[in-house]
Amino acid sequence: MPSSVVEILWKQLITHSIDTLVDAYCTRKEFSDGGRAQMQLDFASLQEQLVSLTKIKPIPHRAFMDLYIKSYYVPENEFDKWFNEHKSEFTTKQLRGVVSTNRFLVKNSNLRKQYIKAIEDIESGGKRILNL
Repeated sequence: MPSSVVEILWKQLITHSIDTLVDAYCTRKEFSDGGRAQMQLDFASLQEQLVSLTKIKPIPHRAFMDLYIKSYYVPENEFDKWFNEHKSEFTTKQLRGVVSTNRFLVKNSNLRKQYIKAIEDIESGGKRILNL
């Protein structure tokens, strides 16, 4: 098989794997600061192993995983902007995970419910823009 085809297959496999990993993380109900830090360490280790195995650098979909991990730290007063800028990059399942585990929204159930409603609107085909 030509090396260009092998590289395309690796990139597709890595992208799908990262999506699956984020989906798995989204099933968690809560995270701690230490848990998110461990995610970053685990992903850094995975990247090193993938580069070693495939010689592909940078790893595809890396920015997506970084965005997901860092979403935990987005402050409540900046979350509306973050949500509107990035909602098209995530599935609705992944968005629910982001909203449900953000360290600031966890403390504000009313605001969290408004974002869950916005995600439901996205699922039903609505294009609601939040200005909370």
